[in-house]
Amino acid sequence: MKHIVFLVPQGVNLAGLEQARLGLAEACRYRQQHNLPMPFEVSLAGAHADIRAGNGHYTIHPDHLLSAVPQADLYIVPPTEPSQAALQDNAPLIGWLGSQYAQGAPMASLCMGSALLAAAGILDGLRAVTHWQALEPMQQAFPRVRWNAEKTMDFDGGVFTSGGAVSASRLILHLIEMHSDRPTAIYCAKVFQLDYERHSQLPFSIFNGWKAHGDSSIMPVQSFLERHYSEKITVEQLCDSFAMGRRTLERRFRKATGQSVLEYQQRVRVEAAKRQLEMTSSTISDVMYGVGYNDAKAFRDTFRKYSGLSPLAYRERYQ
Repeated sequence: MKHIVFLVPQGVNLAGLEQARLGLAEACRYRQQHNLPMPFEVSLAGAHADIRAGNGHYTIHPDHLLSAVPQADLYIVPPTEPSQAALQDNAPLIGWLGSQYAQGAPMASLCMGSALLAAAGILDGLRAVTHWQALEPMQQAFPRVRWNAEKTMDFDGGVFTSGGAVSASRLILHLIEMHSDRPTAIYCAKVFQLDYERHSQLPFSIFNGWKAHGDSSIMPVQSFLERHYSEKITVEQLCDSFAMGRRTLERRFRKATGQSVLEYQQRVRVEAAKRQLEMTSSTISDVMYGVGYNDAKAFRDTFRKYSGLSPLAYRERYQ
């Protein structure tokens, strides 16, 4: 039997914690009903006897304080706000995480729980998944981490990380399968109505463009690309319009946004195409031309690259 400990931070997202805890409990219930070995023993631990949740509307009483946490096969950090105030509130837990990982303790995080692992230095140099909405802020706050917002989950350096709420559930299903068997995990997926084989966040992501980088010369370039996405615009034209050399523009644009000018333009066009596929009855060809593409294959390939779906499959899902 594996001992799994949820390390509950102050300000924990109660739904994220309970969804994961109930998933593991359901796996145990299923195994018990079928006279199979129990896969998990689950407990909660925290730095304080009373832990706030739901903006103070709820209080959680953990089974263990950090000073008396039993040795576990896996420590899971559930989601919390990644704000500076939340990190300060959880300084004791962050310090504990860092010291335990240094001693070889296996770790996992659900959604924004990865911020606590990152603050402890655990994710430095590692691949880590975060919610697509938090990608740029996490990159800014923790630049040593190799953040990804395309996968639902990843494993690197002995650490599991996952994206949003449903992506975190995908990680729980993976842990259930890993520590029991696939039939148990499939049963739990059916009980909680989860798509067992979903591996990408891309069909759910919305591209808004990162504007909090502070480079006042690059923000107008971003705005220009967003307004004129249907037009054929070259880097040379942008250089002329904004009085910058090509190397300077490309270097500063990538530093500010994390993407090349071409990648940014492609993402803006795909986001415009997604809106049209969601809200209009325009044909795929009309949408393609409307966002600046003339080649159907290039449009399909680029659309799939940033949405995870073909234009037709995207329309069928969201219209």
